[in-house]
Amino acid sequence: MPLRPQQPSLSSQSNPALRVTPTHLQKAPVLKDFPVSGLELICDIARRKFLRVGQILFDEGAPSEALYLVIEGRVQLTMKAEDGRVAKLGALGEGELLGQSALLDDATHHLCTAMAESETLLIEITAADFQRLSQEKPRLGVTLKQFISVDLDQKLLSAGPALRPLFIRAFAS
Repeated sequence: MPLRPQQPSLSSQSNPALRVTPTHLQKAPVLKDFPVSGLELICDIARRKFLRVGQILFDEGAPSEALYLVIEGRVQLTMKAEDGRVAKLGALGEGELLGQSALLDDATHHLCTAMAESETLLIEITAADFQRLSQEKPRLGVTLKQFISVDLDQKLLSAGPALRPLFIRAFAS
């Protein structure tokens, strides 16, 4: 599927071509085994988001308000070092999640900045929409949080020594 910017006046509810499908969500390895019936419900609250090269998805320190899944493209993660320099943490590509803390923790802020390294298509699930869905379908909410936690555990285990403190700081409380 080629990258195409979403028109501001269109929504996934009014335009079936923009609707998020379970196949989109299954691009995340951690969601491959998620029940399809649950993925269909998540699709109802998920939206596509298009970023141009260099466009900021979120800034370090900003409130964490959504979970994102990279469908196409790459997102560069950076963080301000104590000396003021910008440190590159790495890049995320197809099938990778970011912003997980938005769905796992009520009062959290981004610990890094995320910027499109290339034209990027993402799936966005806002914390507010996820909360509403979780109230209607509590088991679904708990199950998705468990799957997201597994993804974070895997990232922590595979993170280099320089990134481990970032993960620990993000979820220590």
